[in-house]
Amino acid sequence: MNLPTLRQLKYLTAVVSLKHFGKAAEQCFVTQSTLSAGIQDLEALLGAPLLERTNRKVLVTALGQEVAQRAQHILSLATDLVDVAELEKTRSLDACAWALYRVSAHFYYLKHCQTFVRKCLKLSWY
Repeated sequence: MNLPTLRQLKYLTAVVSLKHFGKAAEQCFVTQSTLSAGIQDLEALLGAPLLERTNRKVLVTALGQEVAQRAQHILSLATDLVDVAELEKTRSLDACAWALYRVSAHFYYLKHCQTFVRKCLKLSWY
């Protein structure tokens, strides 16, 4: 079973929200032909038209509207997935930084204790 790509879903949601292929292509940082081909591939995959194209405007079919809403939800979940991973990476880095701070503080304390003991020993020799 072939599934739509996130890129195809992004293209569709852009066209549906902007109702314009050129503006949607700009928003997605692709050429208009690339965007159009991606949506045509999505339509072929689903076996139904999602958009009706005319020279002047883009009309969204009922199925296109339904798919676009679901696509927006899927894209939102994908973004959340990346956000969770980034947050965990930050937490891991924070934990490493805290551990490094504790270790360095421990060595700093030991160094000063050692210096103090040496001074005490030197004083006791006199």
